[in-house]
Amino acid sequence: MDLPGTLHATTLGDVLGALCRSEVTGILELSTAGDSHRVHLVSGVVSRVESSAPVERLGEILHREGWLDGEGLALLLRRITADGSRRAGKVLIEDCHVKATAVALALQSQHRDRLEDLFSLTDARVSFHIADRVANVDAPRAMAPGDFLAGKMRARDRLQAVPDACQDPSAESAASAQPEHTGQRRDPARTRALEVLGLDANASQRDAKMAFRALAQVTHPDRSGPGDVSGRQARMRRFAELSEAYHRIVS
Repeated sequence: MDLPGTLHATTLGDVLGALCRSEVTGILELSTAGDSHRVHLVSGVVSRVESSAPVERLGEILHREGWLDGEGLALLLRRITADGSRRAGKVLIEDCHVKATAVALALQSQHRDRLEDLFSLTDARVSFHIADRVANVDAPRAMAPGDFLAGKMRARDRLQAVPDACQDPSAESAASAQPEHTGQRRDPARTRALEVLGLDANASQRDAKMAFRALAQVTHPDRSGPGDVSGRQARMRRFAELSEAYHRIVS
């Protein structure tokens, strides 16, 4: 697999698409004049992003989504200030008693935001380090290819608007068959996310937020009865699906 030396003649979408198709495990490094960014991949999918790009803090995400109250947020800040060696995720779980699944979802949101910022890079130096495995401290569940590829700019998009999908080689021909009067390329990942939340194609971000909150209240894992292990696991899977769909729409 040959990767370009820089993003000058290509895009990050093209690079990630090639890595996804090759199902590689390792670290993609993007270097600019003032910084270095790392995208960790496992079997071709993004698992973690390291970047100096400012993103919403874990505690703030959990507080916004209702997983952490104001007192818990204040406790988190005190613990991290007192001991800078402790990671926020561990403090949230051990001291603030936030569910590990909620922390994982917040981490995934952070990594998605960091990656989104990297798509604005146009001339970074590119290198890739293959590894048998990638160390993932406090890593969330790996992103699906649609999360980091769907709707992203590709080099060929500068000449024609044709989508690319890592998992579906026929997507290009199918997209080219879409009527020209639509004016906007259909995003399969967003369409699926809307379906998960029970929304139609014209739904706004506000609609998505309201639908997510309403569904989350009835599917939250904590609503499972004592000893209902299978029910709790099913609720956790459903809640994760809802959260992923919500962030797909609002990101």
